[in-house]
Amino acid sequence: MSEIYTPKCPEALAAYSRALKSYSDSIRSLIRDNREDAEKQVREALREMRKAFLYDDRPPVLSRRMHSIGRAVQEVFGCPLELKDGGYRINCPVYLLHFVGGFSVGGTGTAICSVCGEPMLECDHVPGEIYRDVVARRSPGGLCMICGREKCEHEEGISYESATAFGIMTDIDLDHIALVSQPEDPLCTVYGVSVSKRQIERQLSSEELAKLVYGKTQLYCTHCLECAG
Repeated sequence: MSEIYTPKCPEALAAYSRALKSYSDSIRSLIRDNREDAEKQVREALREMRKAFLYDDRPPVLSRRMHSIGRAVQEVFGCPLELKDGGYRINCPVYLLHFVGGFSVGGTGTAICSVCGEPMLECDHVPGEIYRDVVARRSPGGLCMICGREKCEHEEGISYESATAFGIMTDIDLDHIALVSQPEDPLCTVYGVSVSKRQIERQLSSEELAKLVYGKTQLYCTHCLECAG
């Protein structure tokens, strides 16, 4: 009996639902002998499955499912490496399941209070608390200090009966990008890796190496044939 993956969060559920639709479409296209559409659809299904995988904190059952589909894709269509800038690159969502972590932008800034507009470290308002008779205004970045949105129905200068206090970041100075184990946005991760000449030479036979024109000869990924996920 095949394993069943059940998404645990709304984002994963949405991505996996799109994946299942694309996968079903690819099977129908293949039955009609429309190989071009079938390949596009199944690869799109794998991209959406990887989104679900990232949103759901990397469940092993979905990794195994994707590797199983990947093997079928390799056998039916083949998986050519991308030729890029005179070298080779892998952007396959199945292969990229093995890359842990993602990217986080870092920097400094000042959080101002949505209720009074003063720096939050200097005012008495508590984030999350509800305050009465709060006057609507806009932050320096144009956000409504009642709801935090850029476009809304709150009118500047009008006093509203109640509003929840929160911080709005201003004077932001982004100064670095960090590789972290758990990025705030799970989709801020690796979407392609280069394959070095040395890696390729280790995997080719002497006969294949003799025919290789690096950066021009089409090479193929066989990861899913060798890994169960």
